[in-house]
Amino acid sequence: MMKKTTTLLILLFLASSSLWGQKRQLHIPSNKDGNPKSSYSFNTEFSKRIALSSIPKSDNLYHCRLWIYRQIIEVWVKPTKVVSGLITSWTQEYDQIKEERTENYFYKSYELDSNKSVQILKLIDSLKINGIPDIHFSGRFRSIADGTDYIIETANETEYNYRTYWTPAITDTTQESVIISNFIEEASRLANASENWDKFTKVIPYKCYTNGGVIACVYTEEEYRKMQNENNH
Repeated sequence: MMKKTTTLLILLFLASSSLWGQKRQLHIPSNKDGNPKSSYSFNTEFSKRIALSSIPKSDNLYHCRLWIYRQIIEVWVKPTKVVSGLITSWTQEYDQIKEERTENYFYKSYELDSNKSVQILKLIDSLKINGIPDIHFSGRFRSIADGTDYIIETANETEYNYRTYWTPAITDTTQESVIISNFIEEASRLANASENWDKFTKVIPYKCYTNGGVIACVYTEEEYRKMQNENNH
């Protein structure tokens, strides 16, 4: 029954794709001069740094990639109709002496359970994520307390979309914002994002690391005592 349901779901995703094998039409945010916005350019280069595949150039029948804070969740349908998924955690080394980030990144990807990948795919379909346009903040100054920016990349056989979403925790209760917030929460749960992050932190090779904002440092008991003694003198 699961196999039949999955097949029907895949057909729904591909129903709008009639021009098989042709180059995808790219829908990416651009500046007034027609060049891609800096966020898209940055993410494209950053994807290469942490060994993420290029969705616009992939041969997958469908691909969805969700960027959340310090992790990326993605599911895709291969040409063989097999559904797969991945969660990637990443961080950047922080030089405590120089008080600056280095150019070193550490990342690790974990395959998602096939059933969880199918559930995320169903979630995308049921919430109609592919049809929700960018959600931008407007009206007043935006702060971290208001919410968070998220990125969703999607591609079928003929189109690629790069969309950014502002998911306010307090100030915005529009239907689209609520849907995106629910999608992020449920996709994170299905991908075991929190558990994967905890597992990832145990193998980070850096003394100090950051994902922007908060800086985390790991000390041995001896190092911690030494640091305390230095601070007390």
